[in-house]
Amino acid sequence: MSAFFVSLARQAISLALTQLDDELAQEKSQNLIHQKKQRTILTAFGEISYVRRYYRTPAGKENFFALDRFLGFEGRQRVTPLLKYLVAKASPGMTNRHEAEVFSLLTPVTLSHQAVNQIVHVTGAQIKAQKESEAVQAQDAIETSQLTKRRQVPYLVVTGDALLFKECGNLVRHGSLHRVTVHEGSQKLLKRDGQPVKQRKELINAKTFSGTDREAVFWQADMYLHAHYDLRETVVITNSDNGSGYTADKFERFGSGAKQWIHQLDHFHVRRKLEERLSQSHPELIQKLLRAVFRDYSWKDVELVLTTIDSQLSTDPSGNYLARAEINKLAEYLNRNWSSLEPLWWNGKLHNPGGLGTSESGHRRYSYRLKGHGKYWSAQGAEAQALIIDCDKNNNLEYYLGLPQVALKRDKWSYDGKFILKLLRQPQRLSEPHVGVTVGKVEFNGKRYMV
Repeated sequence: MSAFFVSLARQAISLALTQLDDELAQEKSQNLIHQKKQRTILTAFGEISYVRRYYRTPAGKENFFALDRFLGFEGRQRVTPLLKYLVAKASPGMTNRHEAEVFSLLTPVTLSHQAVNQIVHVTGAQIKAQKESEAVQAQDAIETSQLTKRRQVPYLVVTGDALLFKECGNLVRHGSLHRVTVHEGSQKLLKRDGQPVKQRKELINAKTFSGTDREAVFWQADMYLHAHYDLRETVVITNSDNGSGYTADKFERFGSGAKQWIHQLDHFHVRRKLEERLSQSHPELIQKLLRAVFRDYSWKDVELVLTTIDSQLSTDPSGNYLARAEINKLAEYLNRNWSSLEPLWWNGKLHNPGGLGTSESGHRRYSYRLKGHGKYWSAQGAEAQALIIDCDKNNNLEYYLGLPQVALKRDKWSYDGKFILKLLRQPQRLSEPHVGVTVGKVEFNGKRYMV
């Protein structure tokens, strides 16, 4: 049954394309029709073949297929934009081989894992080219002062971090995927009835940029930020782990023209560093040191804890040599990054808008796809997959693939799970046994018999 309807859909689409080409032929009457050529495209319904007219134009102009130009099909492009979107949309959640099997099982489309990989590469290249074009246009608008209607917000957060992945080749080496996220803070998620969800938040107007070239990623994020936001009354807060390429001076560009710029060290990395250095020798002092750093922001208290640890270890210098070396490294790390640990309330009447350190927590989707299970990537393939994930998170994958964006709104639901729990808690009535039919009639050979 399903094969019949799929075949019927293919014939209907082929007939519609032929009719559309006939209508376009009436509009292109001034051009000479050279010949008709058949073309086969791969759609969500499978392969569809149709015949369209090839037009010759006067000398100096390019010959063309009117139907292909009208539909937006590029030369030598076999996959339709919708199928390309479906493949790209599913690619972050599974491997290419698994995705090819799923499409073969659930749709009339038969794809190899090489075809899926090619679609992902082409889609990533298309997204990258368009994003670079948008950044160039934004830069031109900024330099020529042609910006209008920029948003004004009290806080703007910029977080950045890098993710390592294994690169394919003769030698085992690691490539870096750089990520920058720009958002306006965080807010609580709401249920369908409008009530906030406990312990769950979402970023406000978040925009993510990824790529294997750190400078290019920072440039795109910088152009987006200054083209879409008026920073004269905005406090810009940047956040990173202060690693190589992510120090405070690299984020200074984002605070250009802002009311105030603050760079903070990601607290997750600081907590992990403290636990790594002290978990073996002095686990009981971890909380005191965390309180001195984050709550009190007192270097005097930090020195007091570190001095206490060093004095305890100095009783056996030879046996505690490695432990003392770890403590010295921790002291140097805190001293080097102390200015980036300054809390927001230290700078005046500022509050935490939320969403600080989201680059680290946002690695999950990227690391799940790029790392583990013996995965190796080319730089181009890893970047293409990351750009698709970016578009999926930014809700603009349809835009970059030239498809109309459809915003599906959830139906209003006047109740939530409490109504279902109320039904489940109602006492159940015991069912009464059914005795069946006691009196009936049976018709046989035109006669009725009582039973």
